[in-house]
Amino acid sequence: MNELITAVLFSLGLAACGQGVLLNPVTGSGGASSGSTSGGTTGSVLNNLGCFLSDGGFELDGGSLLAVEFAVECSDNSNCPCPLACVQDQEVGYPACEYLCGISSDDCPDAFTTCVEGICRFNFCSATANGAPAPSALGGACMAAGGPNSGTCIPQAADVPGKPPYGGCLQAGSVQPNSLTNSCWTNQELIRSGPLCEAGWYCTEYSGCVPLGPGGCQVPDGGVAVRTYGDHGACDYSTECACPLNCVSQSNEPTPLCEAPCEVGGGCPQPLCVDAGTCPARMCRNGFCD
Repeated sequence: MNELITAVLFSLGLAACGQGVLLNPVTGSGGASSGSTSGGTTGSVLNNLGCFLSDGGFELDGGSLLAVEFAVECSDNSNCPCPLACVQDQEVGYPACEYLCGISSDDCPDAFTTCVEGICRFNFCSATANGAPAPSALGGACMAAGGPNSGTCIPQAADVPGKPPYGGCLQAGSVQPNSLTNSCWTNQELIRSGPLCEAGWYCTEYSGCVPLGPGGCQVPDGGVAVRTYGDHGACDYSTECACPLNCVSQSNEPTPLCEAPCEVGGGCPQPLCVDAGTCPARMCRNGFCD
């Protein structure tokens, strides 16, 4: 999945935690989303009135609304392709185009979302995009729409030292590892109704469902072939790194790199290129061998 956050995070004055604010499709003013069909509360009913029926100039990645969901910062429903609505989202950190739902997460096509008070909310794990703690750890099981341990916590960005790594809880499916057809790769948009890996596994182009380790790295001895980046290979997410390496964005490096974890004050294994004089020595920096 592409990185969720594509806009600068900024502070929003929102309703109580757990409530969304639906932006008025006419005036753009906000009001607590207390009147969804699922919440049983009172107030104006959530709606997507004013959403547009064409792509409105957006590049929809071949027509996929999931390319716009959460990625477009909106001011009102007119910024969102139907059936999405413009919703202020405390955990995402900015007003975003999101799906509305009834009483079930089955109404939410994105397997990273669950239905909360009439809105298909991104199901954060480890931490939210704005740094608030969230349940579960990257690479581990998490609570998706199917209940406890029914999802996998997938990293959504490279680790940044000093900031909690944030992830998304991906609804698990029933695709078995070592599948000859690699059916999960036909569902690259991670649609809930499509083929998805079992909990704790991650879909790759070359190997189908592979196991994840701490931080979301790929386990190289998981019984299936994996194709990942090694030590100091450029990366975007830890799912691209072979365990125990994680994808880390160090302030002294121009791009995130796959780096091994280390104890502060401890040593780091040195690759052969150090003795050959073709790469710098590794040192423990911010908990990773940089």
